[in-house]
Amino acid sequence: MVIVFMYIDSLWAIAELTLVVVGFSGIVAALGNRGTGNWTGEDISRMSVMIVTAFRTLLAALLPIVFIHFEMPDDAVWAWSSGIFGVFGIALTVVMLRIARRVKRDQHHSSIVQFSAIALSIIGIGINLLNAAGIVFDRSFGAYFLTLVLGFSVTCMYFIRMIQTELLSGDLAALERD
Repeated sequence: MVIVFMYIDSLWAIAELTLVVVGFSGIVAALGNRGTGNWTGEDISRMSVMIVTAFRTLLAALLPIVFIHFEMPDDAVWAWSSGIFGVFGIALTVVMLRIARRVKRDQHHSSIVQFSAIALSIIGIGINLLNAAGIVFDRSFGAYFLTLVLGFSVTCMYFIRMIQTELLSGDLAALERD
């Protein structure tokens, strides 16, 4: 049990960083071109995926803390957390794929970002399920934390893409005025 308490700061850090990124994305959306209601289908898709992956990462960071308070053994904390979020990750990836298929692409579409997000999600799911089963990873914090970092990376990719498209749309608007 003592070992699990060592990791709480790392879990809190991921949770806090995730909330910061979501907060900044709200500011970017409100102050940028989207603040005027100029949302494309791609903008809505990016924001939806970013928020869903952010809250998945946030919940994944907090769930082990709940298990710790139930005084579960260390390996059970990581096995249960990995199993729950491996299954949840499958559902989230299906949602991401459905959103991606339905959206009409805009001029700032990046297949690389979309492919990378799906690939990172699938890798995270695989690691979580293997960690839960005790195959390769032995129900460890390290494997679980790696999946949190992968989930946070997806959130950050969509956040950066949102800023890029905001800057690009501003540059295009300036060019059209000239």
